[in-house]
Amino acid sequence: MPFGPILGGGAGPLFIIVDNPSKDDGSVDELMSDYLGLLLKKILKASEIDRFYLTSLIKCHSNTLKVSTIKSCKDWLIQELDLIKPTCLLILGDNIAKYITKYKIGENIEKIVTLSLKETFRGGQIDYNSVIDKFKLAKDI
Repeated sequence: MPFGPILGGGAGPLFIIVDNPSKDDGSVDELMSDYLGLLLKKILKASEIDRFYLTSLIKCHSNTLKVSTIKSCKDWLIQELDLIKPTCLLILGDNIAKYITKYKIGENIEKIVTLSLKETFRGGQIDYNSVIDKFKLAKDI
């Protein structure tokens, strides 16, 4: 069943950007409601981060990052940045960082790029330490 956009939520100077909502997110109208959300919560706790805004590059579920979808969703992301006024963008994945740079989103905001949650969890091996280090770095900005 199609659903409308899933917007971000939370508060704080740290602005975390994931790729897109999962299929499960649409049924509960909440971003990161699946197993990757549980992984994110563990990483945030280990990083001692409790104040953040979580959003996605694409606002509707999509299996891939299509240029046409990113173009139609980028204005939502820009509006979120204007409202939240973060001090740091923590971008989860190189693909997301590529589009953030290409479309000059948040140009005057410090950016830290880490593995996407899918890459972090790939093959049952969890690379917590490198991801947690990047999260802690973002927390201190």
